[in-house]
Amino acid sequence: VVVGRAALSFIQRQPERVVQSSKRDMGTATTYTIGERAVSPTEVATDILRFLVDGAEQHFGERPQRVVAPVSQRVLIFRGEMRSIEMRSK
Repeated sequence: VVVGRAALSFIQRQPERVVQSSKRDMGTATTYTIGERAVSPTEVATDILRFLVDGAEQHFGERPQRVVAPVSQRVLIFRGEMRSIEMRSK
């Protein structure tokens, strides 16, 4: 998973592997095809959150116990490993 500015370089080279503006599709049946994998906006948000939490853990030396995000808690708690983090909507 590549997020943010680093992902922008992929738009020109591999546009079929880039998801942009997935937040607007939250709560819909929209799916994105990345390579041969179909992913939902919820899965995209989960991958982004995991990327951010992993980066924070590397930077600070410990895994965050709480995360504040500007999308709803039900969306972010999607995969089992994310359930150990307390989510709060902004």
